[in-house]
Amino acid sequence: GMDGMEKLSLKIGLNTGNVISGVVGSQKPQFALFGDTVNTASRMMSTGEVNHIHVSAETHEFLRQDDRFKWHQQQIWAKGKGYMDTYLLE
Repeated sequence: GMDGMEKLSLKIGLNTGNVISGVVGSQKPQFALFGDTVNTASRMMSTGEVNHIHVSAETHEFLRQDDRFKWHQQQIWAKGKGYMDTYLLE
């Protein structure tokens, strides 16, 4: 069973947009994504709440018509971005 195990907590940040991808490294090659879209998703994660999914307004546009999801709108200050309208999945 799971008795005695610690509970896992996480934060998820999502954004929608263009990225550049590639394999970096010669000793241990790894696939990586780059660009403002990735940076904004990182801001969603870092300013989000534990055990919640935090999305940008761009991602919310794709998901808002789906009645399975309920959203809490908020405005955050994101380093390098300024004030942003964002949404937490309830």
